[in-house]
Amino acid sequence: MDLIDFDTTKTLEELEMGRKEGYHQAGSSVFKAHKLRKKALKNFSNEELCLMVTQNSSLKYMVPLAIQRLQVDSLIKGDGYEGDLLNAVLTVEKKFWIEDLKGCISMLEAIIKTALAIANSKPFDYEKFLQNSKGAINIFKTNVGLI
Repeated sequence: MDLIDFDTTKTLEELEMGRKEGYHQAGSSVFKAHKLRKKALKNFSNEELCLMVTQNSSLKYMVPLAIQRLQVDSLIKGDGYEGDLLNAVLTVEKKFWIEDLKGCISMLEAIIKTALAIANSKPFDYEKFLQNSKGAINIFKTNVGLI
């Protein structure tokens, strides 16, 4: 099955016709996430993708997009540091992982191995990722039932 089985030229509003996004927090990141619902998915920057993932917003579209990018560069920078997009995906809420219809979990396990190998070979360059990855990996393993 294809990881991306939706039209990336469409916006979230078009893909989720009639669905109202409920945001639980107030603030500028929530405002940005709401605005992004009007942007074609193929035009999302890594920063915007990271924001949507950390907001647990439209995950059925955001996670496959993120994984697709992480397969090319496992330590891609989202909005903060090298590897933060991976850490954001690893901390996605548990209910998303209940039905792993596209094999995202096994893809992420491979991406984690690659990212850790690269980061551990240059710990100074990836210090922030390494600081945050242990907790993110534990959250992921707990959420998908690997612990």
